[in-house]
Amino acid sequence: MWNYEEFWHGDAIGKVLAAHDESAGTGRIAALRQRLPKGDRWKPLGFQVASALTPHLTAVHMTWGAVNEWTTQAAYAVWPSSPITRRSPHCSSGS
Repeated sequence: MWNYEEFWHGDAIGKVLAAHDESAGTGRIAALRQRLPKGDRWKPLGFQVASALTPHLTAVHMTWGAVNEWTTQAAYAVWPSSPITRRSPHCSSGS
């Protein structure tokens, strides 16, 4: 279920990037990955090892994701009233 949702998130982000004449797809992903620190290439292997060592990694990962979602929702709730967005001509609430 999670990977299905992430696939469609990626599709939607790709459409937003294309609408703003930004590159999207595998070319953009490859370029971004090349700029990552070398240590980041080992992270997937680290997660695989950690998952093999403890059954709790998935719970921690999902909890972390839930907290990220909640903080994002809280930020969006106050976005229109933020003094920063009120001054910005690039935000829909800017004046």
